[in-house]
Amino acid sequence: MPCNACAASTNSHTSGRYNVDCVPCMARLIANARPSKAMQERQIAYLQRHHKARWTELWPQIQNQLRKTKQ
Repeated sequence: MPCNACAASTNSHTSGRYNVDCVPCMARLIANARPSKAMQERQIAYLQRHHKARWTELWPQIQNQLRKTKQ
């Protein structure tokens, strides 16, 4: 079941809502920072700080989600 922010984004792609504890939202946050690589790097750095020890577990999941959205 999607989080509230994911549900809002399906209704409006410009909703601007993200749940930083939701993998699809984190991937969407990074993807929506494109084409600015610097902004993407800042978003990733923020997520790393927010999740601290869990980051090594979450990052591969986020990367997989980003690959899905590219297809």
